[in-house]
Amino acid sequence: MALRMTGPDTTAAPADASPDPASPTSAPSQAPRADLIRLNRIYATLSRVNDAILRARDTQPLLEEICRIVVEGGLYRLAFVASLDPVTLELRPRAFAGVAAPTAARVRITARDEPEGHGAVGTAIREARTVIVQRALEDPKLAPWHDLLRKLGAQAVAAFPLTADGAVVGALAVYSADPQAFDAQEVELLERVAANISLALDRLAQEQKRRLAEQARERAEQALRESEARYRQIVETAAEGIGLISPGGRILFANQALADMLGVGVDKLLGMSLRGITDEAGWQEFVERVERRRRGHRAIDRFEYRFHRPDGAVVHALVSTTPLLDSDERYIGSLTMVTDVTALKRAEAELRRQHEELLRAKEAAEAAAQAKSHFLALASHEIRTPMNGVLGITELLLETPLTPQQRELVHTIRSSAESLLRVINDLLDLARMEAGKLPVRPRAFDLPELIRHLVALLQPLADKKSLSLRVEYPEEAPRRFLGDPDRIGQVLLNLAGNAIKFTPSGYVRIAVQCLERSAGHALLRVAVEDTGPGIPEQKRSQLFQSFSRLEQASQPQLPGTGLGLVISKRIVEWMGGELGFDSRPGSGSTFWFELRLPLAPDSAPETHRSAESATNPPAAPGLRVLLAEDNPVNQLVARRMLERLGCSVDIAADGEQALALFEPGRYDLVLLDCEMPVRDGFSTAQEMRAREAGQQTRTPIIALTASSPNEDPARFRSAGLDDYLPKPLETQSLDRLLRKWAARLPSILT
Repeated sequence: MALRMTGPDTTAAPADASPDPASPTSAPSQAPRADLIRLNRIYATLSRVNDAILRARDTQPLLEEICRIVVEGGLYRLAFVASLDPVTLELRPRAFAGVAAPTAARVRITARDEPEGHGAVGTAIREARTVIVQRALEDPKLAPWHDLLRKLGAQAVAAFPLTADGAVVGALAVYSADPQAFDAQEVELLERVAANISLALDRLAQEQKRRLAEQARERAEQALRESEARYRQIVETAAEGIGLISPGGRILFANQALADMLGVGVDKLLGMSLRGITDEAGWQEFVERVERRRRGHRAIDRFEYRFHRPDGAVVHALVSTTPLLDSDERYIGSLTMVTDVTALKRAEAELRRQHEELLRAKEAAEAAAQAKSHFLALASHEIRTPMNGVLGITELLLETPLTPQQRELVHTIRSSAESLLRVINDLLDLARMEAGKLPVRPRAFDLPELIRHLVALLQPLADKKSLSLRVEYPEEAPRRFLGDPDRIGQVLLNLAGNAIKFTPSGYVRIAVQCLERSAGHALLRVAVEDTGPGIPEQKRSQLFQSFSRLEQASQPQLPGTGLGLVISKRIVEWMGGELGFDSRPGSGSTFWFELRLPLAPDSAPETHRSAESATNPPAAPGLRVLLAEDNPVNQLVARRMLERLGCSVDIAADGEQALALFEPGRYDLVLLDCEMPVRDGFSTAQEMRAREAGQQTRTPIIALTASSPNEDPARFRSAGLDDYLPKPLETQSLDRLLRKWAARLPSILT
């Protein structure tokens, strides 16, 4: 039963206060967690206060510990207990805890009818009631303490009278930084604490009187009777369940709060056995605890217990017990304090249920995402295999004598294949992002050079529409950075390509700004502005949705998958940046992204290398290469490329054939398709490494794959792969790879 004094003074709270939209009532899914945290804190505070009271042998340490317990609850800046001089009505500080306690100890507090006596503490003592001031800095009655409140960082104050011998003897005061901290539950908690302090003060006074009784037994016995009467009065009105239990399990005393908790009247509860209000397991636990007491266990016990009410309800309780001893130090029973934690248990059960539901939903979502990602990756790989043949054959055809009409047809084939490849790359990037495996490879690069390269690629598209393609790069801005130029270029190419696609006339401008610069980093903003039709307000929500295309009334059939902006946004966010847009319907749009990039030292090597001229000598004349590839067309393309680059080539159609041809030292380089039948490239590479065990030679093994080692580094590493070459194969990429590994084999080039 909660202690109820005269109602708390809450007139300082604003009348028009509205619920906090971020409160648990506006977020039902978080309500059980918030309730659980709140109940845990309340029950923990009450339990610690009760334990302190049971341990207490002296008033001063007890009051100091209770102040610390209240502050350590986490909501309050300062708590103190002060005792009242009944003659002068001045308050003497007894215990403090929290911020600026020494400063607060020097402030004058009185309960007299004067300005300094009309604060929260003075009013609580003078009127013997709880006083709550929610917005203390706005209350003129608290003007003498406004400076102190600011030092404390306090916005609200609460004061609770402490009683002894039926009279107010002091106050518990609590200060909070939250102007709305003292709601009904917090007030009830602190009223319980104040009631228990009063109980403790009386109990300690009783013990003092018992000690004095040895010197003056007659006077002590009379004082003891009076003290017991007062003690009983306080116990009867305490909010916590309090009882005396005999070693045989009989209830010798119970207050009204305990009776209400168990659903039995006090008169019926007295003399009742615990066996009748608990289950068999609970009774056996009680018997075991009594045996421990009889064997000499004297410490405070704290444990959870279950009571069964007559109406069938189960009460989950937090119980603290301390032994009662006779003059010969023999155990004669237990003083028990009981807190009902049934609501806490229900909240825990609800939280577990929601957690299990969320876990199941998470597992289902992960399984669905994994299945989708696997399907997209597999589909992309299967499409890349024939695309490798189409692009490779067209490249070989373009190097043969052709009539102008044939050359135009082959260029058309290659252009169509490259468009299809871009769609495949978008799908694969999307799958990688959803699987959390998008490869980002930071290295040194020159941003103006990267932009010039992209403009050169886009210029023909702009020229077809007579658009002006402009670049603005400030002279004072840094040029060289550490980042992934491929991914940054992909984002910029998407944004600029979209601007050209949707702009019928005018210009497209790429502008770079350096927003911040420090010794090692720079914050860049890259914007792409166009003079197109702009984006209507009602269609802006579609911009960053997968497979969603923003159709314009004047250009309804523009090509595209609707993935470019989605992928660009995710790439930028993946690199820790932000992508957004501004649009002016009828006069254009500006898409921008911001990235914070490390600055590259001038000595850092450039990663972008122009393709070697066709007049360059072969990459590695005489290089012996084993090519493992199951697709006949891709075999033909790869063989022709390798032979044109000066290599001698052996072909294997699967992993088993590759192993039949492989011997340590026989080949200078092995190219393995990762997705071969019979035996894939990973297990084939592992077997090759096993054969080389103990040998001085280590043949470089290169993976031919649409994936990157960064997506599954453990698998590439365990297979013993040294490098990879993305599909579809390009002569320039293959040439660079051969030169890289041939440089490590000087004997080949002699």
